[in-house]
Amino acid sequence: MLAFRLPHCCLSTIKYMLWISSRKKVELINSRKSPIQDEYIEKYLAEKELDLTATLDAKLAYSNADFVVIAAPTNVYSTNRIDVA
Repeated sequence: MLAFRLPHCCLSTIKYMLWISSRKKVELINSRKSPIQDEYIEKYLAEKELDLTATLDAKLAYSNADFVVIAAPTNVYSTNRIDVA
């Protein structure tokens, strides 16, 4: 998984367009609800002003992107070590 942080001042000025292959997750994100159980994400989506849109349409999501981040599932051991094999 690729993770990065931007200063909070920058997060509110960026337009986010997410391409997601799950209709249920698109509906949750567009309703400002987290598709995973994570207290920080749930609070962030509920309280921060973000220009955030999720879509099933990949072309729409990528067509005007300045950068694209691809996140793929990664196995993590109970010791918090990542399976990179």
